[in-house]
Amino acid sequence: MSPRAADLIRKLVAGIVSVLITVLLFRVMFRAAHGRGSLADAEMWVALVLLALGILWVKAARRVQRERE
Repeated sequence: MSPRAADLIRKLVAGIVSVLITVLLFRVMFRAAHGRGSLADAEMWVALVLLALGILWVKAARRVQRERE
């Protein structure tokens, strides 16, 4: 895979994950604001997992860039 294609895929996945995190976070905050939020909320846990994956994704991309230099 060419570096340009890899970069495009990385940016596409990062964009999709960020949109999903935002949508899920707003849904969880809306329910919490109306008193319907709980720790058993599956969307809250999915948003947290996506956030953790996003952080790991960025750290992995930075590590690869440093190795190239």
